[in-house]
Amino acid sequence: MGANHVTGLDVSQKMIDLAKKKAEREIGVDFIVADGIEVPLNNEHVDLIVSNFVVHYFSDSEALFKELSRILKINGSFIGTFNVSDVDEGFEYSYNRNMPIRLGHGTKSLVVQNLIKSRSQIHQALRDAGFVIEEEKELDHPNARIDDSYRDKQHVHKHAVLLVLQKQK
Repeated sequence: MGANHVTGLDVSQKMIDLAKKKAEREIGVDFIVADGIEVPLNNEHVDLIVSNFVVHYFSDSEALFKELSRILKINGSFIGTFNVSDVDEGFEYSYNRNMPIRLGHGTKSLVVQNLIKSRSQIHQALRDAGFVIEEEKELDHPNARIDDSYRDKQHVHKHAVLLVLQKQK
């Protein structure tokens, strides 16, 4: 898509192996196994970070966004999709706790655990890391919903969002 160099990062060696296989004909693509909190790249090394439904797996949003800010060049961009949740009054204790999310439908669906993150918590972590929100958009994401096994399901309201950010400092 016009990039001179692309670096793919995932915590799973299996996912990196799959990505390498899919990109074997691409020139200028490297892959790193890392967790996102300690990325083995130099400061201000990348122009753009793209993240697809990953942020809500990190317990420490501040540390994650500070690390992403560290490797992103000044005026660089972050484009990411992830889940944020509102909770009913009295259920604030739910934040940063696991919530089962069912991905897909029927017999081929699976359940993964997401941490419940508030929009305000994410916004604060972004500001602290030097990001400015350029765009925020709600997404229709019907293939990822709170699983029926979650006892407080009716008190948590999950939203899929797209954020476009720019690093300011």
